[in-house]
Amino acid sequence: MKVRRLIDAPIISAATDANLGENIQGPSLVRVPDWVDSLLGRYYLYFADHTGKLYPFGHARAVLSFQGWALQLGGGPALV
Repeated sequence: MKVRRLIDAPIISAATDANLGENIQGPSLVRVPDWVDSLLGRYYLYFADHTGKLYPFGHARAVLSFQGWALQLGGGPALV
């Protein structure tokens, strides 16, 4: 595995959407496997609010997407 810093800023932050809250916890970036039929994007970003009130989910065509990450505040699809 090779890890490389892409930018000097987080992919997702409280500034991304006012509904996210100030304390985003445990972001996990997943490249969606080719066998998934109904892709929302090539990359899924799962994360949570520290208070546990939200389970947001983001998706994008590329990690550094020009159009940004589309967010779904109600949670995202399961990968299995």
